[in-house]
Amino acid sequence: MSNILDFIAKETNSLSFHKKLLNDELSFTVGGGIGQSRLAMLLLKQKHISEVQSMI
Repeated sequence: MSNILDFIAKETNSLSFHKKLLNDELSFTVGGGIGQSRLAMLLLKQKHISEVQSMI
C-alpha cells in the first residue's frame, strides 16, 4: 500500500498547482463563497444562510 501512496504523492507533486503550493508561491487557502458563509453560520449560531449573507 505504501508503494501506491508514494506513487500518488510523486504524481501529485508534479502537478503545476501542487508545485506552486510546495514552493510557497500560493497560499494554503483558496476560495471562499459558500465555505465562508457556512463558517459565519457556525460562528453566529444561525440556522439559515440568508441570516449571514446578503444579496445586492
